[in-house]
Amino acid sequence: MTTRNIIYLINVNNGSYADYTYPLIEQYAEKCNADIAVYDNEVFRAIGAPHPNFLIFDIMRHFVTTDYNKMLYIDMDIRILPQSPNIFNEVTKFGMVQDHKADLWRREAMQGWLDNHHPGMHVTHYFNGGVMVSTKKSILKLLNVVPEDIIAFWNTTKDVFPHGYNQNILNYCIIKSEIIFEELPDKWNKVCRKAGPDDYFIHYVANKTQIQTGYDKFKDNKCNPDITMTLDTLRYV
Repeated sequence: MTTRNIIYLINVNNGSYADYTYPLIEQYAEKCNADIAVYDNEVFRAIGAPHPNFLIFDIMRHFVTTDYNKMLYIDMDIRILPQSPNIFNEVTKFGMVQDHKADLWRREAMQGWLDNHHPGMHVTHYFNGGVMVSTKKSILKLLNVVPEDIIAFWNTTKDVFPHGYNQNILNYCIIKSEIIFEELPDKWNKVCRKAGPDDYFIHYVANKTQIQTGYDKFKDNKCNPDITMTLDTLRYV
C-alpha cells in the first residue's frame, strides 16, 4: 500500500515571489509523492482572522478528516532546493525547527508570558511556524488544546508578542499537549542569509530585512524577473 502524504500551503497576498516558490514546491511534492492543498484569499476572507497564518488551525482540522498519513505545512516564502530529501521520511510523529533566528529571546519572552498567564508551564523549545510535519495522532493532540476562541487567546499574547500571530499559539499548544516532538535541524528551515550548500529549505526569500544584496531577485520585496535566484545570491555577500 502506497503511503499518502499532503503538503499544505497558505497563498494569501504573497505577491510575485509565490510565482517562483510554488513551482519548486510542486516539484518537491512530486518527488515525495505528496498531494498539495492551497488555502487562498477566498478561504482567508471566509474565516475573518486578523492574519492568514491563522489558517494553520483550519489546515490541522482538515488534515485529521482525511486519509493522508502525514502532513507538511510550509510557508510560501520558502525556497526548496533541489537536493532536499523527502522530509516525510525524516519525521516519525511531529517535527519542527527551532526559531534560531531569535531563539533565546523568544524562549525567554515565551516563558515570561507563560508565567504571567499560564503559571506552571515551561518552555524548552520555541519553534518557527514555517515548517511543520506531523501525523494525525500528534495533530489531534494539538487540536485538543487549541483554545476555543483563538482570537481572544491571541489577544492575551500581544503584551509580549504584538505581532506573533499564530506562532505563539502553536508553541503554547505544543507545550500544553505534551506531544513527543522532534527538533529538526535548521537545514529544513534556514534563514536565507545563512544558507549553505548543504541546506534544504531556505526561508524568508521575500523579506527585505533578510535579502538586501544587489543580486537578489526580490530586493525590497520587488521582483526583478531578469535576475536568476541561486543559492549564492541567497548568502550574505
